[in-house]
Amino acid sequence: MARRSRYSRELFYLSSDGHIVSVPVRTAPSLDVGIPATLFTTTGRWPWTDFDVTLDGITVILNWSSNIGR
Repeated sequence: MARRSRYSRELFYLSSDGHIVSVPVRTAPSLDVGIPATLFTTTGRWPWTDFDVTLDGITVILNWSSNIGR
């Protein structure tokens, strides 16, 4: 599933091979989709199934499970 940036100038998606990808998008005067760029590769025991985009881009929280119950 793709996510868009707050100002709709960029789309982010999780590729099937585990990469978070950014694609610049312009909608005016016509639709123009730029070249995708890999931001980073996801790794770990469990594959990512979802993500979200913060106001200023993507914030990655690693080792989040160690903070449960604090």
